[in-house]
Amino acid sequence: MNRVHFHNIADEAGVSVRTLYRVMNNQGAVSSATRRKVVTALNRYGYLCSWQKESQTILFDIIRSSFIERVGILLMQRLSLRDFRCVLSNHTEQKERFLDAVSQAAVVVMCSFPTETLLQEVRAANPDCTIVNILGGVGGDVAIDSDDYQGGQLAARHLFANGHRHVGVFSSLDQPNHVERYKSFLGQMLFLDPGCKVEFHEYFPGTDPGDFWMNYFRAHKQLPTGFFCPLGGIADYLPYCAEKLKLKIPDDFSLIGYNRPEERNYVQPLQPFDSIVFDVEQLTAWGEYYILNRPMVTNQACIHTLLQPSLEIKGSVRNINS
Repeated sequence: MNRVHFHNIADEAGVSVRTLYRVMNNQGAVSSATRRKVVTALNRYGYLCSWQKESQTILFDIIRSSFIERVGILLMQRLSLRDFRCVLSNHTEQKERFLDAVSQAAVVVMCSFPTETLLQEVRAANPDCTIVNILGGVGGDVAIDSDDYQGGQLAARHLFANGHRHVGVFSSLDQPNHVERYKSFLGQMLFLDPGCKVEFHEYFPGTDPGDFWMNYFRAHKQLPTGFFCPLGGIADYLPYCAEKLKLKIPDDFSLIGYNRPEERNYVQPLQPFDSIVFDVEQLTAWGEYYILNRPMVTNQACIHTLLQPSLEIKGSVRNINS
């Protein structure tokens, strides 16, 4: 595609090239009406703001989750090296203080699976801020996620290729990415074999993972041949609980989890297991990029960037075809 020259964009907006540059560089001396007109023209051709000044406040809303905390801290470290002022908050614990901080921030980074209502409250508190939504699905000005739909499919294909037709899925449904992983896994299994059996067992947040697994094994004497854990954290405890019951992975059942166990602070597994993974460094690099190069328009459409997941095989899925 031919690159559109700035002269053409300026002509389309009915302004001079100098005014166009002022808008792109966030300089004053441009009326609000003219700025909106120029921003709309720039947005049509995919241009982003120039690199932002490094003295602005970036507010991080990070919930208590070992994996989410790791992602948020990595991004904070990247931005701190550029001398941004990074402020930490948690809307689930101090919502009023969080919204007060929003009003002073140039960028709000949501590492908290925000609801649409919360995003609207953030926008009302500060109409001019850029909202970057990390791993929380679509919403805000920029959303950065792993492709959970593809991740669920990868897990299903891996188990199916190894002969598994009776599979248990173990996850919470409190977050959109967990739901998406389960739905795509179920759909792919049924597509590959409409006669296969997929059981869903819900994990309720706050439940002790060890108790969850022990209760499951007490209640189910006939086990599926394969286990899939879209909520990766509870998979960490499974080998530990299975050993207590003299069950072995993959001899007694196969296991596939989500995200690398070493990226969490849960009990370390007694053995590594197959996982659907995505690059956390790439995730934070995209976050840094969008904060430095913010979209010109913050109230028309969300920019949604999806990272491609992959399958890491560690030997926890047994081939039972033969």
